[in-house]
Amino acid sequence: MKLAEGSYFAKDGTNLLKRYQSSEFIGIEGLEAGFGRYPYFAPAAPRIGLARHKATPLTLRDPVTKEEVHIEMAPRTISAQVEFKNNNGFFWPSSGLRLKISLKDESGRPVPSDLKFDTAVTVNVKAIQPKW
Repeated sequence: MKLAEGSYFAKDGTNLLKRYQSSEFIGIEGLEAGFGRYPYFAPAAPRIGLARHKATPLTLRDPVTKEEVHIEMAPRTISAQVEFKNNNGFFWPSSGLRLKISLKDESGRPVPSDLKFDTAVTVNVKAIQPKW
């Protein structure tokens, strides 16, 4: 399986995809794919993504032996939890602010440390460039 750029596997094995992305399945020829709880299978496509950007349980099946592999696919939704740490607001902004930023997916799982992301920081809707 080849992951799309920016998608990753969570520690529980879920394939997390950004909107409109799909994962490429290598060597999938001849297998059948089933989605969700439906008992219907069709020839598997080489690229499979999310339906309506919702979590999609995928089952790949050998049509002869009926052996199955289950893959959870879900949207990659990341949120930031920002905590202000031991700050003295009286001396801000000259004293700076200490922040702790935690990135988590929608299930509360931490995101990989090598995941690339963009930041936008605003104070009262005015964009600022923080010193990290």
